[in-house]
Amino acid sequence: MKRPLIKLITFLSITSVLFSCGESSPTVDPSLEPEVVEGKYIVNNSRTDYSVVIPKDYNKNEFTAAQTLSSYLNNSTGAKFGIVSDSDISSGMHYISLGRTSLFNNEFKGLNTSKLDNKISSYFISTRNDNIYIYSN
Repeated sequence: MKRPLIKLITFLSITSVLFSCGESSPTVDPSLEPEVVEGKYIVNNSRTDYSVVIPKDYNKNEFTAAQTLSSYLNNSTGAKFGIVSDSDISSGMHYISLGRTSLFNNEFKGLNTSKLDNKISSYFISTRNDNIYIYSN
């Protein structure tokens, strides 16, 4: 008698699980839908008018960071990001300033970066006038 009862309970358990896992239309929370924003894009159709900018008197680490950033951006978007010195920037040019460039110094004159100095993983990122500024020690 126990055996048929166990089989019946097992059958009902499996059936209820299968019915509860049945195919249904997923519901999407509208707040999770991405908002399409019209405006300036860094990359559009694998093209960019942005360059990675490093200080005129860059060091080896800054140049390596610029190469790495340019490579990552190229690999993820298909766009080629050139690397230029901050002395080669013309007006109207869009850029990602990396390090303590003259562009960074002009935009953030009063910014105290002492809390970032001599730290392994401290950084500052901000945008202004469609440009991106990244500073790290």
